[in-house]
Amino acid sequence: MKESTFNLVVAKLQEGYELNRKTNELGISIIEITQGYVIAINALLMEAFSTDKVETLQWYLYEYRKGKMIISDSKTKKVLYDLDKKGDLWKYMND
Repeated sequence: MKESTFNLVVAKLQEGYELNRKTNELGISIIEITQGYVIAINALLMEAFSTDKVETLQWYLYEYRKGKMIISDSKTKKVLYDLDKKGDLWKYMND
């Protein structure tokens, strides 16, 4: 998968998760409509990346909080990837 394709997929998934959040706040659930697409996209991602990487991507999308999305070394606490930094999510997925 090319980085530009990956970035497009992530951007569109982020839009979908945000739309789900906003409609849920209004008492409207669209999960039944969007869930099939998410399952299909995740299956394609699993072809390109490991299960651990896709699960981290799902965490990133579902729990996204600007400025708080980092992956650090559990022993040293050194930040390995700042997922808000352009290119770091792609780099993580391919390391």
